[in-house]
Amino acid sequence: MDAGYLKQEIGGALQKCLADVAERRPHDPIEYIAHWLYKFTANKQYEQQKKCEAEQLENEKKEFEMEQERREKMRLEAERLAEIEAERKKAEAEQRAREAASASKLAPVEEREEPAVEQPAAQAPAAAETTEGGEGGEQQAESTEAPAAEGDAAPAADVEAPAAAEESPAEGGEATEES
Repeated sequence: MDAGYLKQEIGGALQKCLADVAERRPHDPIEYIAHWLYKFTANKQYEQQKKCEAEQLENEKKEFEMEQERREKMRLEAERLAEIEAERKKAEAEQRAREAASASKLAPVEEREEPAVEQPAAQAPAAAETTEGGEGGEQQAESTEAPAAEGDAAPAADVEAPAAAEESPAEGGEATEES
């Protein structure tokens, strides 16, 4: 058993060392063998360290390649999601455009009578003569009051202003301007 251990652990190293001693023929072969064995041990550790580093480098290369593949997949997925989002936004914009163009989505239009067009002050006396004749005057008064009832205050004020202008010259013959 002891011979098997020696042969397995130091057999190859001693064989190489003795072959080197026989080739070089150093002055002190014992000291040379001692230094050679120390150097052999350091070399063996160095080789193991290099082998371990090489394995680690291979593992890191594989991890790097896997990370690159993951990044590429993520980039492709991000591009695909961006395309989907762009298509969704485009579809939404088209939908909004269709909704805006669609007549069925518009509010119904209510038809109302147009307010009576007011006559300028120069034509007001002629209008007053036509309104004095009975029923026509009542109809004209109703048409001037209709916009006021709908919330249009401006046409009602215009209707009252010509009436006030007509009354002033009739009463005193002098026209006064109101500001």
